[in-house]
Amino acid sequence: MKDSTVFLSGSLSGKEIPQIVNEWVDRYILNKCNFILGDAKGIDSLFQNYLIQKEYNRVKIFGVKKIARNKADENWKYVKVDVPMQFRKTDRMLFLFRDFYLSKQADGGIVIWEPQRKVRGHQSVSKGSLFNMINLLSEEKNVVLYYIPNEEIRILRSLDELFSLYIRGNQVLEKAWNELIRMRKQIIEYETGPSDDISEEKDKNKEIRLF
Repeated sequence: MKDSTVFLSGSLSGKEIPQIVNEWVDRYILNKCNFILGDAKGIDSLFQNYLIQKEYNRVKIFGVKKIARNKADENWKYVKVDVPMQFRKTDRMLFLFRDFYLSKQADGGIVIWEPQRKVRGHQSVSKGSLFNMINLLSEEKNVVLYYIPNEEIRILRSLDELFSLYIRGNQVLEKAWNELIRMRKQIIEYETGPSDDISEEKDKNKEIRLF
């Protein structure tokens, strides 16, 4: 695990990092892993604060502005992701493109996910966290998922596992899933040209490297 890069992320609505997740972070700190994460409020900021408490400096913060919105340590490097104009139509597209870039830099990820919550009487879906898992798993990078509704932690190793355990049968999440798969395909086609299938799982028996 030494020198591996771990992408930390989670739902904006997150209020705390569970102790079991902190223990995973501690494990990677002991193995001198690099951490990359966004500059949002919520879980991004909570992860940043935890890394500050641990006095850990192998951290990079990624955003889309010239200056980070949230960066707990001035000594951490900030990376501005240049987002093409076609992905700047909405804030959602802007940050999904950034997170796609982060997933490319990582060897695996830790995600704290609350899939749905009510906002002003309407169901809101945490698409950013779902997108991060789709991106990582599509590239055979494992995800340590803390699933807030059940207070459970699980290592995910394939898109099929994510879909069958947490998406299938929920119409709202299935709609979000399909939207995010299309978004990922658009980004990949922008970078590399058309592709028939960008989410095919290549090898379910691949050796686990990071998790």
